[in-house]
Amino acid sequence: MMTTALTTFPAPAATARPSHPSVEEQVSALKVQLSLLGAEYGELLAHARAAVAAAERGEADPVGYVRDVLAEHGQLPAAGALPARLLSGTARITPVQSGSAGCAR
Repeated sequence: MMTTALTTFPAPAATARPSHPSVEEQVSALKVQLSLLGAEYGELLAHARAAVAAAERGEADPVGYVRDVLAEHGQLPAAGALPARLLSGTARITPVQSGSAGCAR
């Protein structure tokens, strides 16, 4: 215990950990999130490219490639959604959940 003329304070514990993450911990967590975001973007891009290739080859359901990955991430548009509205950015976008499994297409 440390004592001053007005009050007594507990001595700081040598092993006490701050109640909030350090800057280094925050930077590390942001790097992990950025890495996951990059991987998810790459996955979506690969599925979009596969859908275009499938459409050019005349496959029955080329949109299935994109539909599957959107469903895995909970990002399918609502039934009856207007494509122009989805592209305008006015539609609500649900945050992507990290740790989602990859699509096996």
